[in-house]
Amino acid sequence: MRKTNRTVKRLLLLAACLAAVIVNAGPASRVCAAAGEGDGAAPAQSEDKLRPVKIWEQDGVEALAIQDRPGQMDVALFSGPAAPAERAGYFKDGKTEAGVNAFLLRAHGRNILVDTGFGRAAPGESRLMEQLAWLGLAPEDLDAVLLSHMHTDHIGGLVNDGLRVFPKAKLLVSAVELDYWQGGQEQAQKGGKAAVPSPNVTLARQVIAAYGEDVRKFYGGPLNDALELESISIMALPAFGHTPGHTVFSLGAGEPRLLILGDLVHAVDLQFAIPQECAAYDQDQRAAVFVRESVLSLAAETHAMVAGMHIPFPGAGYALKEGKGFRFVPLE
Repeated sequence: MRKTNRTVKRLLLLAACLAAVIVNAGPASRVCAAAGEGDGAAPAQSEDKLRPVKIWEQDGVEALAIQDRPGQMDVALFSGPAAPAERAGYFKDGKTEAGVNAFLLRAHGRNILVDTGFGRAAPGESRLMEQLAWLGLAPEDLDAVLLSHMHTDHIGGLVNDGLRVFPKAKLLVSAVELDYWQGGQEQAQKGGKAAVPSPNVTLARQVIAAYGEDVRKFYGGPLNDALELESISIMALPAFGHTPGHTVFSLGAGEPRLLILGDLVHAVDLQFAIPQECAAYDQDQRAAVFVRESVLSLAAETHAMVAGMHIPFPGAGYALKEGKGFRFVPLE
């Protein structure tokens, strides 16, 4: 119990430190020109439909990984301290597997999604709804959706033609993230024409409008009251950098704890080994590196399971400290 309490205190301290450091970090060290357009993993050639996999269970709460679609990312998307040859060594023919995952939490009759994949917001087949149906769930069976952030490949499954997909679900999102997408994050058209919202901004605002009063802001810390859950600890850890309000979710009070990383990692082998490497999608790369190093250190030291939206399906495993970085050990 003492070890558990120490871990909880460390999580709360980490959340406070992340928020403080990032707020004081100043302007983004490198803002991606295409930020907000989604982490566009190129569709993979395989059409195998992988069914949901239970990755974690504690105190009657289980987490299932759902593959929205397979995909790959190109080595050219990444930059950092690694020499080009070293970076290329973590890829095969310049590509690495990096599809799009979502996670379903089933807790004492309540169903909670963490992110929703692409939906119809991008070309290609979104499998989320088919996979939920395979689990026996209809859209109205979802009680809540937690958002790690509001890039297209995480919120696209929330709406169809601007209408909400999950009629009874509360939508929980970081207050910082929500304010960012509701604000003036608009990209100017070329040729000096008037500024227009980017496709991602338009989609984010459609989502916010569609869910209306069911949108709930959080500021970090416990989410149990907002999710109406008492049996298990669910915490939001500010993990800004990838986007201004990007969030990591911590589940459980004992070991192993589950850390849902969102987009902390895009190329798992490269970024575990060299956390200073960033994808072009990271808006503030200095903050993203700090968060990645901090959270992976926490995961390694506390033996927490980690799960990510772009980690190869089922997207879960463990972080082991190795040299100056880490090694990802996939869930067996």
